[in-house]
Amino acid sequence: MKEMSKSDDNKIIEEYDRIAPIIYGNILNQVPQEPIANNIFEKVMVEVLAEDLPQNESLQSPIITILNKARKKSKKDHRFTEFI
Repeated sequence: MKEMSKSDDNKIIEEYDRIAPIIYGNILNQVPQEPIANNIFEKVMVEVLAEDLPQNESLQSPIITILNKARKKSKKDHRFTEFI
């Protein structure tokens, strides 16, 4: 990941604040157990922050990418908790 300026940090924080409730809500709708939903949310956000998302695209595309990651992780992690 490239070095970032303070303004880049602020942009990331603003975008996180904007998209986090959307992503978490989506996960929570699929996996109603909050501890599991929290775990999935953390995994997805860590993965996303480790990737370099395209800089010039609208936020629509990254949100869809993140939602797709969240759905896949939710389905995978939720299957193992159905028997607990």
